[in-house]
Amino acid sequence: MFASLQQRLIGIVFGLMLAPLAASAQDEQVFQKVERGPVTQTVVERGELRAANAVDIVCKVRNRGDGKVATTIRWVIDDGAMVKKGDKIVELDSGAIQDQVRAMEIAVAQAQARLVQADSDRKTIESLNRSEIQAAELGIEIAAAEAKHAVSVSALEKRQMEVRIRRAKLGAEAAKEQAAATGEAIHKKMAEMAECEVEIAELELKKLTDRDDVQKKRTDLQTLMARRGVETAKLQSSGRTTKAEADLAATKAAFEAERARLETAKEELAACTMAAPADGLAVYYVSEQSRSGFGSAQSVIAQGEPVREGQRLIQIVDLMRLQAATRVHEISVRYVRTGQLAALTVDALPNKSILGKVSSVASVAMQPDWRASPDVKLYQTVVDIDKAVEGLKPGMTADVMIVIAQKKDVVRIPVSALVLEKSQPYCHIKTKDGTEKRSIRTGARNDQHIEILEGLKEGEEVLVNPRILLRGIGALGRRSTVIVESIKPTDDSSLSAGRRSFIESYGLTKKDLDVIQMIQGVAAVVPERRFPQEMRRQGQMFNGRVVGTTAALVEQQSLKLASGRFLATIDGAEFKNVAVLGASVSDRLFPSEDPIGQTVTMSGHRYVVIGVLAKQPIYTLRNDEVIVPLSTVDARFGESVIIRTSGSLKAEKVAIHRLTITTDDPDRTPVIRAAIGLILSERHENKDWAFMVR
Repeated sequence: MFASLQQRLIGIVFGLMLAPLAASAQDEQVFQKVERGPVTQTVVERGELRAANAVDIVCKVRNRGDGKVATTIRWVIDDGAMVKKGDKIVELDSGAIQDQVRAMEIAVAQAQARLVQADSDRKTIESLNRSEIQAAELGIEIAAAEAKHAVSVSALEKRQMEVRIRRAKLGAEAAKEQAAATGEAIHKKMAEMAECEVEIAELELKKLTDRDDVQKKRTDLQTLMARRGVETAKLQSSGRTTKAEADLAATKAAFEAERARLETAKEELAACTMAAPADGLAVYYVSEQSRSGFGSAQSVIAQGEPVREGQRLIQIVDLMRLQAATRVHEISVRYVRTGQLAALTVDALPNKSILGKVSSVASVAMQPDWRASPDVKLYQTVVDIDKAVEGLKPGMTADVMIVIAQKKDVVRIPVSALVLEKSQPYCHIKTKDGTEKRSIRTGARNDQHIEILEGLKEGEEVLVNPRILLRGIGALGRRSTVIVESIKPTDDSSLSAGRRSFIESYGLTKKDLDVIQMIQGVAAVVPERRFPQEMRRQGQMFNGRVVGTTAALVEQQSLKLASGRFLATIDGAEFKNVAVLGASVSDRLFPSEDPIGQTVTMSGHRYVVIGVLAKQPIYTLRNDEVIVPLSTVDARFGESVIIRTSGSLKAEKVAIHRLTITTDDPDRTPVIRAAIGLILSERHENKDWAFMVR
């Protein structure tokens, strides 16, 4: 342990001694001729193959119980198996549904019996109603007949009584005449008796007349009652008919409901056995949310596992038509259009280039996954593969390179030769007297070259390391640096209401950077944002550190390149997905091939390797780093970065981890250091920064 510490201390001292020597090697101006050639501008992202045509196999069995589970899987075909149309691919447990079908068949039979009885009752009531109405109507006819009979009898009796009265009157007149003629008393008596007979007959006639009036009223009342009886019978009949029809309709509806439930149960029973609707590859379904780690956990497709109503279980994939789904960052998505050409390199077939075209670009950002900060916006972009390629299968990962501009024979210069000043591009041209600063107009660009539309001609020589001319960086003579680093404060500002926040926010800010740059005597300030990250390249993996910084780092810290180039100003201005690898990272991920132009994956995004650092002293830790433009790190990873430590996850929100300040004059460095300390003390309530001794 002591020997290891001694070696580390010796390395630090030796590295500090070598730093001025290395700087002198970096001070040479390097020129390159302006040439003609192709410039292809691309967007490279990580993607996954999926089927363009896929049929979802969905659970059609309804959920049962409070657990919202339909049933369980009794048998399922292997994931990735080839199937023919009609082949069984899933069988769900149907025991409970079979019991339900048997119970429902009994319920349907009972409902049907009730329906037959209700229909019979309706017919009986209709017959009874007709009989009652007919009987009531017959009562009207009887009353009318009785009235008619009474009238005819009364008329006969009245006529007889009128004849009797006439005869009695004639007898009375005859008796009066005889009495008058004879004068005998008996004849007088007989005349009086005859008059009495007349009076009696008249009384009888009056009695008959009164009786007829009463009889007429009685028959009229009987007729009225008979008619009302008909009306009552009809109303009662209508009520009984309505009730009978309602009972029949309700019974029929209940029967239809029971029969519908039975049919549904039979359909569910049939749906427990699922067959392939077409030839293809059977793939277990995985949602986009589960792929990105967002949302609820994906249900397991396996024997004995529960399934829900509407759950997608399997997709039958047509291997003749595949596509790649990728996520394009909001910075790059503005350049992507449907119809653009794309080239895919599948991890499983690394030596095969597959062509395709962009078929869709989402207009709404995707939901962020657990690895990304919420402020990182990604847009799903789909590339259709032109033709079937043997060996391709859904789920394979691939590099998707979308061609957004392609120029075949244009004037071009190296990316490192371009300098931006207030968004205006220019470069330095070699002249007899040294160099000349010249404004240019640029066109298409990639990680190596930029198209020149105006300002340069073929054959002219441009300075490819222009930062050597910038004030205070790489200049000959004396220089001094001050280093400030973010530190986690002892009184953790993330504590709130006695509970530690998931996101730890502290440290230096972009505003600190802007203010320090304005201090008189400060030649340059180089920021670094860094955090642990897993780097991948096909089957290789390396646990290292991402460093987001600017192009000035290479001159300020006298870094040497083993191959390729370092970050250029344009890389940061355009948020380029480019990376410079440390020596250890390069050795692990690219053990037997040149990494320049290849890609590495970090947090699901692809970065094109533009350079590899020469092996650095161990104390610098640069060998384990991947250096990326700071603007790209902010855009790709967001303000908060999720870090896995000791099996747990935490989120860190630190804008800048280190500021390295270069001063014009070492004699003024203590004053500048004090000014920086005063500024940071005023701007930071918590002690979340510190000067580092170099």
